[in-house]
Amino acid sequence: MIDAAENVVLPLWNPLKILAFPLRWRLASAMLLLSLGAVAASASDLSVAHNGRTKFHTIQAAVDSVPEGNRERVVINIRSGTYREQVRIHKSFVTLRGEDRKRTVITANVDTGSCPVTADQSKEEQCAVMIADGSDLVFENLTIANSFPAGNGKAAALSIVGEATHIVIANLDAVGTGGDTLVLSARRWKFGDGAEYYLNNVRVAGTYHILVPRGTTYVANSRFWCMGGAKNCLFNEGITRESDKLVIRNSIIDGPKPFGLGSYFRDAAWYFIDNTISQRLLANGRIFREPAKDYQMKWSEGRIYFAGNKAPDYPWLQDNIQQSPARNKEAVTVHWTFPNWKPEDALTRRR
Repeated sequence: MIDAAENVVLPLWNPLKILAFPLRWRLASAMLLLSLGAVAASASDLSVAHNGRTKFHTIQAAVDSVPEGNRERVVINIRSGTYREQVRIHKSFVTLRGEDRKRTVITANVDTGSCPVTADQSKEEQCAVMIADGSDLVFENLTIANSFPAGNGKAAALSIVGEATHIVIANLDAVGTGGDTLVLSARRWKFGDGAEYYLNNVRVAGTYHILVPRGTTYVANSRFWCMGGAKNCLFNEGITRESDKLVIRNSIIDGPKPFGLGSYFRDAAWYFIDNTISQRLLANGRIFREPAKDYQMKWSEGRIYFAGNKAPDYPWLQDNIQQSPARNKEAVTVHWTFPNWKPEDALTRRR
């Protein structure tokens, strides 16, 4: 029998010997066998180690083993090590869980900026270290890094694309040397609803547009490191529903050089709550719009709200949360952001 949790071989019971046991022993043995069979049937954890005693030596092989149309949570436990591979996830209800956040590293040298583009897809949808178009995915306790020396170009680490939604990212480093490090731009607007993303204790490093969400995103206890001195560190669009938004709470926004806070092309609503924003933020570094071609704004511009932040004393950074639909910062909770989704439930399963 194979223990799916650790991919090791266990000895099989001999049913012929069991027949010689007393009846009460046979009944107990039968119940134990049924119990073991149920455990084996329901076990859904896989293990990956590139140089260890596990069935899978690459993350991609473990992902590929998940059945098509999967609807049950499958946890892929990734042992510490450096995995030099590009990963494509086309399955849903999958968790990638590293053994150690700093020592479980998925990395590749990917030139996102020069990626050939097919119809109706962006470069980030085709060229990143990890691309995922499944729903109800969890990424936790690991590092995803693009080592391509992009400078002011693009070096995407993790891209959520396609028709995905309900993505949880926790205790994770996403690192790139260029722009568009963490792309959360699944095209849910085709269905009339925006994708939903939850980030907790995430570190994102890159030069510009290092976070790229479209839909509704809630970020807490995280750090954004804007390396390139760009005037548009962050990006956000919510183009499906007026309620689409980006919430950043209890986080740090900083960088080694003076930087601007962010920009958007189309409709966007932003909430900055109880963050620490570096003194290196430029006085003229407010969030600005770069108009997208052939796009008419559905809602008003300037839906950018601040409350309780430790930040430079710029007039445009002053608290104005009372002008927002939330009215006060206490209302800006996970449940308020996602009234029909409980993202933290996906993190409750532990071995």
